[in-house]
Amino acid sequence: MTVLTRPFPRTPDGAPDAWWPAVRFSAAYEERLAALWDAVVATGFEPGLALAGSEGGEVLFVRDPADAEAWLCLIAVEDPTVQDEIDAARCGGAEGLLSWVRARLADG
Repeated sequence: MTVLTRPFPRTPDGAPDAWWPAVRFSAAYEERLAALWDAVVATGFEPGLALAGSEGGEVLFVRDPADAEAWLCLIAVEDPTVQDEIDAARCGGAEGLLSWVRARLADG
């Protein structure tokens, strides 16, 4: 699990991809994930990565710095549908992605 330190660019970890075709560690995937990471930081919360190699795929989790044990939100970043949502939000620039992240946080 990676927490706090912005881990980009990442080195492939050898964990299997959950979706086909594989996209983890591609330039587009890493760019999307870095933008999402930065948007979470901009909300005042802490992002981290977990569950790489799991059946459901890698997630970006969000937690409150005041309660490191409580995950507020999980974003299934390896899911192609979620990737499409993130890409659509990024079309609105940094503010568009920030609004998308805030909506996800509101949904829990």
